[in-house]
Amino acid sequence: MTVLAIDLGGTRIKMGVIENGAVIRQRQSDARSGERLADRAPEIEASLKDLLNSANRSVSNCAGVGVSSTGLVDRERNRVLSTNKKYEDAPDFDFNQWADRAFGLGCKVENDAHAALLGEWRYGAGRGANNLVMLTLGTGIGSSVVLNGKALRGKNGQAGLLGGHIVVDPWGDRCTCPGVGCAEAQASTWALPGRIARHPKFHLSRLKEYSNPDFKTLFQLANEGDEAAVEIADYCVRVWGAVAVSMIHLFAPEKIILGGGVMKGAAAVLPPIQKMVKEHAWISWEGVDITIADHLESASLLGMAALFESDVEFI
Repeated sequence: MTVLAIDLGGTRIKMGVIENGAVIRQRQSDARSGERLADRAPEIEASLKDLLNSANRSVSNCAGVGVSSTGLVDRERNRVLSTNKKYEDAPDFDFNQWADRAFGLGCKVENDAHAALLGEWRYGAGRGANNLVMLTLGTGIGSSVVLNGKALRGKNGQAGLLGGHIVVDPWGDRCTCPGVGCAEAQASTWALPGRIARHPKFHLSRLKEYSNPDFKTLFQLANEGDEAAVEIADYCVRVWGAVAVSMIHLFAPEKIILGGGVMKGAAAVLPPIQKMVKEHAWISWEGVDITIADHLESASLLGMAALFESDVEFI
């Protein structure tokens, strides 16, 4: 089975041709998520057609178009409900009509964190697990859950999704959601420049040399002993560890998968989160395996292909 897959992320748009659980062609571009999705659609269409041609496949080989999107998604109607200040015209964008016009294919739309978990559950680090949590650490912080072998969705697909909006500091920074002190507002890529600029040792740090520092830069400078970078990196990792502990207390998973762009620096992230879980999680079973996603660059694309399989069950 071949599926055309799109991941509308906050930092990048990824596009791929997925066949039998493998990415056979993939491309990405800058998200420019402040622009209208309708204006980006022709570029996405052209890229997918080019990928099909390079893979020696045709539209007639494809089961459909899968779109994973940031924000809240109504999977039943293939509509984006809210994007939290990214692709703000997405709730008005008719994905079904676009896929039919561009490719003559049906379409499925899902939240990007839910899609990433489906990809890892079916084709990656989550294979064989019946109770599973995934945290995606990147532009924002997303989460998704499998309970008793079924993908958790609940009302409007929101159940298990907002792990990044667990409040870790009631007196913390204002989030892009209505909340204050959400994990995402304290320790995500979009929040990082502000946290760095406000650090009391910022003026002594090499971080001031970067106009838009990311976690790769932060971890690199922390590894070199930059004092501000060390303290900020430690704070962010502790926030992510607190989210992991909270998700364990809420959903009792046998495994937590960590994905997203931040996990490219896994050596700085995974061990301290594992340590926090061991020290702070209330676990009445044999333990929770904290591991890295197998498909850091393509989990959401693979998940959209999985949605076209008939045996995926939801609750």
